[in-house]
Amino acid sequence: MRLIGLLVGLVHRTLFYMGERGLRRAHPAAKIPASALFLASSIAAPLETVAAVAAAGIAGYGAWWAAAAVGLSSIPAAWYALTALALGAAGFTAPVSPVDALWIFLRTLSLSAAILVSASMVSPLEIHAVLHRLGSRRSSVTPILVWRLVPAALHGFEESLAVGRAKGDPVYARLGPAAAYMIEYGEMIYRAQYHRLHAAPAYPVLPRYTARASIILLASSVFAASSALLHILLS
Repeated sequence: MRLIGLLVGLVHRTLFYMGERGLRRAHPAAKIPASALFLASSIAAPLETVAAVAAAGIAGYGAWWAAAAVGLSSIPAAWYALTALALGAAGFTAPVSPVDALWIFLRTLSLSAAILVSASMVSPLEIHAVLHRLGSRRSSVTPILVWRLVPAALHGFEESLAVGRAKGDPVYARLGPAAAYMIEYGEMIYRAQYHRLHAAPAYPVLPRYTARASIILLASSVFAASSALLHILLS
């Protein structure tokens, strides 16, 4: 139960806890190429990509985000590396050396970190503005409300697991109270925002962009891409 609570907490902190600040305030003209560069360089230069993502996270959100992102990315990385070792030792696949397993871990870690930083930059206000300009004015408020509901649901689930851990209950015994909390909270948001869900806003709520966030994002992604290109040229 402690491991599941830790996982839920990491997801909450890396994707929803920061709000509309940090790298989310970078301009889309910086977000899109930076995400592409992070993803493209994650295989050729895994260490540099992780360092670039961590540096961007520290400068954009804070050291807590970088630690949570690396911790969350380490879970699938360790799983793939240990699975490759186990399958190779059992004879199901070609033998995997510890060095190969380490490379699997690093590349999965860098790819997961690149995906996390790209997902963390998605702003509900940007989705709202795009939907509004495409003519879906009534549904344009849905992303904003979803981004308010999901963090609260994750926090409630995390608290439910903590209560279960204190009482000694198994994990499945806390799924019911957590689901009930999520449903109740969703109904509260629906009732409170009924007029917004059933009315079309005349003007979109535009996000506020900052040059600092865009520069941080572009500088870190260019560093990762340059390192990957150097690795390719020297290999």
